[in-house]
Amino acid sequence: AVMWRSGVVNARHLTLGKMRMFQTIFVAALLSVIFFQIPDNPETSVSKIGVICLAILNHTCIVGFAVMRAFIADKGIYIQEKQLNMYTATVLFVSQNLTDLLTLLHGWIYSTIIYWAVGFQSSFMKYLTTTAAI
Repeated sequence: AVMWRSGVVNARHLTLGKMRMFQTIFVAALLSVIFFQIPDNPETSVSKIGVICLAILNHTCIVGFAVMRAFIADKGIYIQEKQLNMYTATVLFVSQNLTDLLTLLHGWIYSTIIYWAVGFQSSFMKYLTTTAAI
């Protein structure tokens, strides 16, 4: 029931989902323009580490603000249902995150744009490792 309600709330906010997707693509494109095709040599390794750190920081903020919005919006409902002993905070947290799996798509798009535009090594395993980190 909690998961269904979280899904309904996410479905009602399609515009917010579109804005998050736009934000994801815009920030990835911005980082890509700033760090476009960094050469692969020892002198530029610090710049590539910086790109990864910025990418992780930015994506964490994008996802974090979305999660905070969801929890703040559902605070009143949660308090009322918690008093009735309907479920725990863990159930609410897990159900909201499972219904918001679109965030994984955002992360994949974000890391793909940055990885190929910055010029990291063209190895599929390294790409997967970087994508998992972001």
